[in-house]
Amino acid sequence: MNTLLGAALAIALGGAQATPDGGAPRMAKLHGKVRYHHAARMVTDLADHEVQLLDPKSHAPVATTKTDAQGNYQFEVKPGQYVLKTSFAKLPRVAGEVEVQKLVELKGDQDAAETLSASDGTRCLSGRAHIQTPGGEVEARELALGTQVWTRDPTGARVPGRVVGLQRSAVEPEYQPLQLTLSDGRAVVLSTRHPLADGRPAGAVRAHEALDGAEVRSMDLVEYDLPVTYDLLVDGGDGTYWADGIALGSTMLPKGDAEP
Repeated sequence: MNTLLGAALAIALGGAQATPDGGAPRMAKLHGKVRYHHAARMVTDLADHEVQLLDPKSHAPVATTKTDAQGNYQFEVKPGQYVLKTSFAKLPRVAGEVEVQKLVELKGDQDAAETLSASDGTRCLSGRAHIQTPGGEVEARELALGTQVWTRDPTGARVPGRVVGLQRSAVEPEYQPLQLTLSDGRAVVLSTRHPLADGRPAGAVRAHEALDGAEVRSMDLVEYDLPVTYDLLVDGGDGTYWADGIALGSTMLPKGDAEP
């Protein structure tokens, strides 16, 4: 069988394509750490913690592994697009559901790295916040991996980006987020610890200061009636996104190696 015919047959059968010299199929490697950021700003690398790779369409598990004693995981799979997922719900002192998903593109002979990092829900955004996308506004709780959202380029111009990370974090019933209201009527409900587009936590702003082209009118603690808060990670541009018209950063860092 010639090389081209063999490659075509491998693809037709759903297998990984062999190398041109007829060797073993090229596989993709993915590795990283799993860590949790506690409210006390302590970071824990999690041992014996389950991590999954899912099919991005069916969300069926493709591969499952557990971290080693230092919190490291690794996969070796066929090249392609996957959803990298883990849950932190079973950790001590975690209020309930805490889940992180990332969309990853793996190439043959590539050794990619992704840290799965989560924090308690007091860092995140209201699920009812409206995220601005090229197709209109979408509530944070309705976003899916791969959704296009507006971000910005180095000049500050709006450009389309893609959601490559999602976090859902449970909160205690008594949790009270901040409603940040600007002088032009824009208002968003988020954690006092959620980063603004300039990197400062929302709770650090003061009344009457300039913010996102307007002036801060008020900052009030409000009731929250959803069991979880949300955040997203955007690729393309600088990672900024707009929630209820206000530019925000993300608690989900691309590599997760620093305290968010």
